[in-house]
Order: sequence, then C-alpha cells, then structure tokens
Amino acid sequence: MASRSVKGLPRLGISFDSGLQRGLLAPKLLGIVLTKFSASDAVGSVTEPRVARSVGARTKKLRRPAVTSGWLWGVLVVVVSGLAAFRFPVVLGHLRAIVDPVRVAEIGDESLLNTALTVGVVTGIVVFAVGFVVCAFIGGFLERRFAPRGIGKPDGMRIGVAFAVIAVIALPLQLGALLFQLPAVPRTPLSYGWIALVVLVVPYFFRARDGGARGCIGPYAIAAIFGVFLCIQ
Repeated sequence: MASRSVKGLPRLGISFDSGLQRGLLAPKLLGIVLTKFSASDAVGSVTEPRVARSVGARTKKLRRPAVTSGWLWGVLVVVVSGLAAFRFPVVLGHLRAIVDPVRVAEIGDESLLNTALTVGVVTGIVVFAVGFVVCAFIGGFLERRFAPRGIGKPDGMRIGVAFAVIAVIALPLQLGALLFQLPAVPRTPLSYGWIALVVLVVPYFFRARDGGARGCIGPYAIAAIFGVFLCIQ
C-alpha cells in the first residue's frame, strides 16, 4: 500500500510513515551497536587475562631451572663460614702477637686493644661469609647460563660445576687451616697446585656430551673464574 503524506507538508520524496519507521528503527540499531561493542569489550576483558597467563607460562618455561640445588649452596656457605669462624681464637692470638709494642703502649688500655682486635676479626669473618654468598649467586647464574648440565636427579639433589669447584677447593683448604691451627689459608705451591688440579679435572664431568668443544668451554671457563677468585681471596 502506498503511504500517504500529511496535508500541508510538501512531498520531499520520503513519506511520513517511512520516516516514522526509520525514526523508530534508529534506537534499535543504536542498541544493537552498543550491545556488540559491550560484548567485544567483555570478550577482550576475558581474553586479556588468558593471554597474560599464557605469556607468563611461556616465560616460566623459558627460564632455565637452577643447576645446583639451592639448599646445597646454603649448606656450603654455612660450613665454609663455620670453619673460618672456628679459627677465631687462632686469628685473634695471631693479631695480638703481631701488634707493634709501640702501638700497644700508645693505647695503654689492654681491654680496649682486645676489643678492637675482636671487632676486626668478627668483621673479617662476616665479610668472608658475605663473599661466599655472593659467590653462590654468581655461581648459580653462570651454571644456568653457560653450564646447564648437572650431576644428580632433575627433581632431587643436583650439583653443578661452580658448586663442585668451590666446594672441592674451599673445604679442604679451610679444614686444613683449622686442623693445623693456621690463622689463614696458606698460599703455598701446594695450595695453588691443588686449585689448578681442581680447575683442570672437575669441569670434565660437567661438559656437554653432544656439544663438542663448545660444550667444554662453559664448564672450564666457570672453573677458571672461581679458581682465580679463591686464589686471591
């Protein structure tokens, strides 16, 4: 049926009925558009956490696990620092013996001198322990980065090349200094020879079996770094 125009209004090519229908249709279209936008926002808000979780999961997968078990590093730091602390009386007596008598006369107070020496020895032991803690962090990082092959079970106790080198060098030297009542680890050809032997032999057991020469560079480089560090410590 043809639509009729309202009397008194010029014909503009669009009838009143069709204009009215379009006017009623516009809110419906607007509602549909808004509904679609709100739905897309809701989907985006639901999807973004999923994407973030998936990216986080991938990041965790990309992170290499620690080669040496963390608790082993803690045990090593405690044992080595304990061996150094047990030599406290020896170190204190050694320092007391080498103090210049002129300085002792200038101080004049024996208790004040003993207090100063005690504080110095305790500070030295604390610095020694902190140095080994830093060693443990650096060793763990170098193992994950350059020598990921360890000895042990993946879900149990594992040992990496840095831990093995530090433990095999430091423990015998500190134990020997304690047994022989030495104020410090002796710097002799024997101790340097022991360090060189460890640096040459221990990395052999941590080399990558299918990496060729490249698989040997990482373990030997790490061993050399800590061998030099323990020589100058």
